[in-house]
Amino acid sequence: MKKILVVACGILLLQGCVTTHNFFEIQPTSTVNSGNWTGQYDRLVATLSLKSDGTGVICQDALGTARIMSVKKSYDRLYSQDGTYWKIQDETPQTMKLNYAIGGGYLMKKDDNLTLATPACLEKLK
Repeated sequence: MKKILVVACGILLLQGCVTTHNFFEIQPTSTVNSGNWTGQYDRLVATLSLKSDGTGVICQDALGTARIMSVKKSYDRLYSQDGTYWKIQDETPQTMKLNYAIGGGYLMKKDDNLTLATPACLEKLK
């Protein structure tokens, strides 16, 4: 019984670490690295389209099934409307890392022409 309780508490704590429940209250911060970015994490390929005001969309493609969500960049984090957030690390004009709070993440490459985007995301981003 104790093991079940410990596991349940651990899951609740992790859920709090990787989600945000106030997407509409997040104030985006401006960025000099606006444009399109594409990267891969395991079987997911993501394309981020970021405006200079810190708002945009991210398309995540899991083996041909793509979903698109609104995002906001606030300082060193990128928040999505589904509650996920990534910590932005090693940001340069050509690359950036988007790391999930629990580990792993995307190594994004500048992709203004969307040449690295998957066909499914390309269709959704038009």
